[in-house]
Amino acid sequence: MSKIQKIPQEIKMVGFDNDNTLTDQLEPQVAAMEEMTAELEELTGISATEIRGSIARVFEKHGTTDYHRVFQEMYCFSKMSEQVRDELVEIGKSIFKKVRDRYRPSYDGIPEVLKALNEHGIKSFVFSNAPIYQVLRRIKRTQLGHNFKLILGLRDEIAEVFPKLVKVQTALGQYNGKYEWRVVETPKPHANLAEMLGVTPEEVQNHVAFVGDSYTNDMGLAAHNKCVGFHALYGSVDPWVRHRLRRFSTDRMEAQFHGNGESKKSIAEKTSVYELDRPGDLLKYLGIQKSK
Repeated sequence: MSKIQKIPQEIKMVGFDNDNTLTDQLEPQVAAMEEMTAELEELTGISATEIRGSIARVFEKHGTTDYHRVFQEMYCFSKMSEQVRDELVEIGKSIFKKVRDRYRPSYDGIPEVLKALNEHGIKSFVFSNAPIYQVLRRIKRTQLGHNFKLILGLRDEIAEVFPKLVKVQTALGQYNGKYEWRVVETPKPHANLAEMLGVTPEEVQNHVAFVGDSYTNDMGLAAHNKCVGFHALYGSVDPWVRHRLRRFSTDRMEAQFHGNGESKKSIAEKTSVYELDRPGDLLKYLGIQKSK
């Protein structure tokens, strides 16, 4: 690998995608669904194939594998009593949490990178296409929230339907004051960073960078706003994980990973995109030494 050279732009603000950029979201999710399927098959007698198919239908209905009420909407439980369904939902959720907690909360090197950015006066923010309630919960789990000046996520159904729910108030309220969070109406890659950040388009182009694992969404966002993009190769979905995920999804869901957005060539023609083999490479591109 050639030596990383400092980029010419003076970056004053860096945005991060969350899933598979700050933290490995997909592999724990797949592992949890596999363990949950095996446990529910043993408890209910419903075949693993039917359980996986039920999950796939929920994902396809909502157009994403990042849907937080998948257990509640699994059709294979539809003929059971409400009490039994509720018990199975709780079992599924507890398995998911148990498996997820086996994984590190963030990628190695991410805490050090965020600390170094803050020490050098570079502001950090998070912008995810996940619902804001999910984004805040995941950021809380990483214990990295104090590094960010702004958390951005999409409109959240559960927060709108149950605004007085204690866990919703806890998740959404933890950033009041010191940390600001905001709902974004337009998802990546077409969101307007200048409007979201309260700066001019020129400031975005000259002083903002965005880091993410998705070329279509994250580097597409950088191209749309003509700012620097850093492609987080370290967060790319492992082919084996993707293969396992296909058992819980449909052909349509492949668009979540491959997308139908702009090509790499088209994006590269609109902005500068640099590759990160590891989180610490970002600091090298910005000419920053890691904190001791």
